[in-house]
Amino acid sequence: MKYAVLCTVAADCELAAIWIASDDRKGISAAAHEIEQALADAPLDHGESRDDNLRIIFVAPLGARYVVMPEDQRVVIVQFWTF
Repeated sequence: MKYAVLCTVAADCELAAIWIASDDRKGISAAAHEIEQALADAPLDHGESRDDNLRIIFVAPLGARYVVMPEDQRVVIVQFWTF
């Protein structure tokens, strides 16, 4: 079963700022799409666990921090950054 992938307002703003400032907007968009697809398919099989029920995932050039809510079949992305 697929998970619904949502972003906090802060994460949406971070991703928008990253995209606007980037010289590789196509790469940013592709990485964001790949992150969303991976988390929709199997969020616990991707990324790495961290403290406080958070997980992180890396798809160059983006990183994302997220929370999985298996009981609701939802993933909430709380932060994006570039590396």
